[in-house]
Amino acid sequence: MAEPQDSDGSLEDDLNQSLDSDADDSQNDEDDSNDVDIDESGEDDINGDGSSNDDGDSDEGDDWVNEAEHMKSLKNLQKTDPDFYKYLEENDKKLLQFHESDEDDEDDEGSVTHELPNKLEVDSEESDFEAEGEEKPSRSSNAVTLARVEEWRNELVSNPSPKSITRAVDLFHAALDRVTGEENSAFRIDGSAVFNAVIEMCVMDMQSSLVEFLKLTPSSVKNPDKSKKWVKVRGALHTYFTDLFKLMTGVASDHILSVMLKHLHSMCSFVACFPKISKTALKSLTKLWSTGEETVRVLSFLCILRLTTQQKGTLLNTALKLLYIAYIRGSKFVSMNSLPQINFMKQTLVDIYKLDPALSYQHAFLYIRQLAIHLRNAVTIHKKESFQTVYNWQYVHSLKLWVDLLSSAPDSSELQQLLYPVVQIILGCIKLIPTSQYIPLRFHCIQMLIKLGRETNTFIPVLPLIIESLTIVDLNKHHKKASMKPFDFTFVLRVSKTAMTENGFTDAVVEYVFQLLMECAAAHSHSIAFPDLIVPAIIQLKTFVKNCKVPKYNSKLKQILSKLNENYTFVNNARNQLSLTMNETSKINVFESDLKARGTPLSKYWEQLNKSQNLKRAKQATNNEKIANDGMYLPKLTKRPAASNAKKPVADGPVELFPSDESDFEFPDIEDENQPKKIKKTEKRTKNVKTKQVSRVAEDIDIPDQDDIVEELDINAI
Repeated sequence: MAEPQDSDGSLEDDLNQSLDSDADDSQNDEDDSNDVDIDESGEDDINGDGSSNDDGDSDEGDDWVNEAEHMKSLKNLQKTDPDFYKYLEENDKKLLQFHESDEDDEDDEGSVTHELPNKLEVDSEESDFEAEGEEKPSRSSNAVTLARVEEWRNELVSNPSPKSITRAVDLFHAALDRVTGEENSAFRIDGSAVFNAVIEMCVMDMQSSLVEFLKLTPSSVKNPDKSKKWVKVRGALHTYFTDLFKLMTGVASDHILSVMLKHLHSMCSFVACFPKISKTALKSLTKLWSTGEETVRVLSFLCILRLTTQQKGTLLNTALKLLYIAYIRGSKFVSMNSLPQINFMKQTLVDIYKLDPALSYQHAFLYIRQLAIHLRNAVTIHKKESFQTVYNWQYVHSLKLWVDLLSSAPDSSELQQLLYPVVQIILGCIKLIPTSQYIPLRFHCIQMLIKLGRETNTFIPVLPLIIESLTIVDLNKHHKKASMKPFDFTFVLRVSKTAMTENGFTDAVVEYVFQLLMECAAAHSHSIAFPDLIVPAIIQLKTFVKNCKVPKYNSKLKQILSKLNENYTFVNNARNQLSLTMNETSKINVFESDLKARGTPLSKYWEQLNKSQNLKRAKQATNNEKIANDGMYLPKLTKRPAASNAKKPVADGPVELFPSDESDFEFPDIEDENQPKKIKKTEKRTKNVKTKQVSRVAEDIDIPDQDDIVEELDINAI
């Protein structure tokens, strides 16, 4: 036995040290017991060199010594215990006749001699290897067939019991082993047909069988652990859910994953009875909710929603943390394909936050405080890294999440306390870098402020921020490039310097200013203070109209002025008919509600404009990209094949540039392309002929200006 090492005197260390020493001693004893070598004949190798004691004299000497000792013991037994010795004489004389030879024993009737076997069996790891001619035990008795699965399924449905439920769980575990390549279950699943039958049995019939076995009612189905028979299936369900989530993580097909999620949704009340498994389920479902296909995302959210509603006290806090982190990670990059997924995560996360406003306030306060700290560092440090922590999509989408939460819960007293800090953070983002390069981010922030003020019925001074955008960008600047495709600020926060030199940039700025002014003014168009609120904006717009030298921008700004003046006159006339004081808030609320119900000129115009804008965005998302890629409606110039040596007559009249039966385009008459070559040849002969020919061709070809082509080309109208 090994000596114990010095310890610090604690009881636990002493126990561990003694256990280690005992384990070493037992290991040494086991090693000593296995030191017996077996030779080919199966006999013991006593000497360790392959030799054995075959000397007959030594054997006879040993037998003589044993016989003498035995006789001496019998004599002592006769003296010490005569009664027992007498009993042996009467019942077992052979024991007392030890001195007789073995030959006499063999002649006696009923005598049995012990013979050594030809081979010795040793209990070691080598016993796993089979000898030649011996077959390994077959597992055919554990193989599952379709007939047996159907029989067990009928038993599970017709007469659910702990035995049938446990058998179904074991079959499901065997199916998982078939996928992972392990062989730890009592059954063996061979073939895809049997595998599908087992999965179908569990997915289709497990939930109904459990409800029937536990005798759950619609009111008690949410708490199955309160059933008296819950103990009988608790262990089996623990194994089943563990295997279910392992299988879901390895499934690559979205269709199969959707089926598994539907089954999990029906089993959520049983999953909620296991706290550890529920947290594991939330992690797996959160990953599918943020990265899966559209159907998988929706089903994952439904499972999360059911789990959190049934276990608010234990799971809701964990779910809010996991979902928010996944939302921020998934909103790092924004494109036309990823934006719908980000909006889905944002809307569903808002629904989860609304389950418990008090708990949501704690989470929102913490994350909004982090946003404020990043903004403060950017304002005070003035470094590129600090600016990048604010001017990125994750920061913007985090603000959009809290804006949507506050807008959807205007009656929550806890959440409305966060309205002021959120507005201040958004204003700080707008003023952090007030340059034309970051004007898309400015428009995103203004849209958040407009939505927040409209939904919470709170006045936020947004109109000055919108009109200020016209001063940031020089509308009278002459642009070097003409952009064929209009700018879209939906998927960008920053405009490159090259893009700012195109005329489409200023066009997009004026268009966004027009839409934001209409949206903001329409949100307050029914307010009794609208005439006073809109006067500064009208004055500034008139100043821009006088200074702007671009006609199309002037027409846009004049259109805004006309709509604002129209609504100004409408509200002012309705207000002049009232006789009330400023402290009569009830009458003011009735007046505003009446105007809102009837509809103001500005609100009606914005409703039609917004509807047309939504249709235009939908068309751009579906058709325009396909048109740009395929080019199915845009004509292309193609080169003619090389002319042969033979002379061909020149056709009189117009030449068909785009031969096609489906073409309805009409083109001006031009000369054959070989004609200019003749003009070049005649140039050597006479200069007057060349001048006449060039002038005649120039008169026949009507080439439009490039600016006109850009203005007339409207892809949306195709």
